[in-house]
Amino acid sequence: MGERGGLDTLLDNLLSQMGLNVLTTPMRGTKQHGVDIAAVGTLENDRNETVYLFSIKSGDINRNNWDVGPQALRPSIGEIVDGYINGSILPQYANFPIVIYVCCGGEVQENMVNVVSGFLKQTQQRDATGRLQLRVMNGDQIANYLIKHLMSPRLVAIDERRLLFRCLSMAEDPDSSFLYFSRLLKLLLKDEKSGKRKIVRVRQLMVCLGLLKHHCVEIKNLDACYRAAEISLLHCWAYLDLKKCTAKRRMQLELTVFNRLWWQYVEIGQLYSEKVSSVCNDAYFMTYACHAGNEVDVNLRLYDVMGRLASYGASVWWYALSFQNCPDLLRVCKEEVSKVGNALIGLLKNNPVASSPIRDDYAIEIGIVSLFLNQINWIDELHEWYMQVLNRTYKNFGLGGAYPSTGLDYLGLVEHLEHAHDDEYRSKVLPSSELFPMMYMFASALGYKDVCSRISQIVEKYLKGCDFQVWYPEPFSEEVFYTNGGNHGLQLVSQDLLDGDRFMRNVFSECDKRKLPFSCLNVFGGLLLIGCRVHRCPLPPQLIQMIAKSHGNDEAHTPDSDANKSASGGADCAAQI
Repeated sequence: MGERGGLDTLLDNLLSQMGLNVLTTPMRGTKQHGVDIAAVGTLENDRNETVYLFSIKSGDINRNNWDVGPQALRPSIGEIVDGYINGSILPQYANFPIVIYVCCGGEVQENMVNVVSGFLKQTQQRDATGRLQLRVMNGDQIANYLIKHLMSPRLVAIDERRLLFRCLSMAEDPDSSFLYFSRLLKLLLKDEKSGKRKIVRVRQLMVCLGLLKHHCVEIKNLDACYRAAEISLLHCWAYLDLKKCTAKRRMQLELTVFNRLWWQYVEIGQLYSEKVSSVCNDAYFMTYACHAGNEVDVNLRLYDVMGRLASYGASVWWYALSFQNCPDLLRVCKEEVSKVGNALIGLLKNNPVASSPIRDDYAIEIGIVSLFLNQINWIDELHEWYMQVLNRTYKNFGLGGAYPSTGLDYLGLVEHLEHAHDDEYRSKVLPSSELFPMMYMFASALGYKDVCSRISQIVEKYLKGCDFQVWYPEPFSEEVFYTNGGNHGLQLVSQDLLDGDRFMRNVFSECDKRKLPFSCLNVFGGLLLIGCRVHRCPLPPQLIQMIAKSHGNDEAHTPDSDANKSASGGADCAAQI
């Protein structure tokens, strides 16, 4: 497995399951002093509680990664001995024995055995306290620990193993692989009375996700593992059900394991955004990279990529702003969000198809893109894209191009391009719309008067009989939202989009009557965006109301606004949006 997001994630979960207290885990962009993972506890061969420091390398230990390069193992061990042990171990563990583990996913190559063992013995002998030991943990040892503590027949049923193997073997066909992973997830996350057993189940799922991610990286197709990471987050949040947890210790443990799953999703998201970034700034390159047979394929794929990038970027930003007192974490997250933003803007500017939404439920992707670009204050770029979308849509309505439609399957979308010029057909495939209200709400909140005017022109000329819908979650929506466990929410239906001021007053008035019921908003608010995209729910307009308030929009303030604000997350949530 790879060093980052593979072996380190696996070892992190494994040590926790073996009963060790994991103190630090690997993070990009922070100073580690040679230590990838630090833990306290007792492994099988030790009698007393010990501080374990792990320096991890993927593959075999050879001459190239032992003493050469910035990530070489020998200098890392020296840095642990000279720097980490003297300055980074917590005071309560100051007198504990210390074991430095040199971990590798493979083995120490034969020509390096004497070199490695000689260096470890020499370093250990130089320690005057006699508390320091140095050991090697190779891939076989890790595999044995994994089978014993996480994937034993006692813990993982044969049906679950079969689904995992099928999921891995079908990774080149993302749809099939994702189907098997979904079935595996449902089997793993079965009802458990014990909170400890629930944590074990989540760790097992993380191991399965790590194996899928490693395999997807090898075959250079990240689609299956990205989708798997998204549903893992959603289902595990519902499975742990933290808002009902009253025991402080148990809540701490569950939050810790979920946070590790979150960072596993971030690792996969980084790989995905890097892959998109490498091609998004070349004109039409993403369009050609879809290997599509027609315009519908390109349209579907581009909006899928847009939604993934925006929901990932917004989720990382939302998470980062909850940790203002951790400057290193905030800096790393901001750098990542900036990269995602550049990739997204490059995709929008260099692929004209991205300005022609062919499905009305692309209101979800457009809403998430709008929220993300507002978060990072790129509202000029958002305004430019909005005008491109509306001008092209206006043209498509008039000439019979790819304008939004509802309720059509793939073949229906292909035929849609042939019939799109017919007025009677238009009223049939677009009897109602969520896309135009979504764009109007964001445009009004951000003060895009020309965008609002353009939407009104389209409505007046082509959509006079169309019902415009806005979706609101209900108080019990959270119980079924993350797992898509049933119908929920209410629709506000209106034909008043021509009277924009009245429309916005009605929308925000309803927002104040219906508080956001989601417990994830303060830190893991990205779950709401991911859930909307995966389960095809429009963004709640309460989020847009918060944006309107932050931009000084008077229409967003209604008599019940302050009460709703305090009940739905207050100023912290509004600041993150």
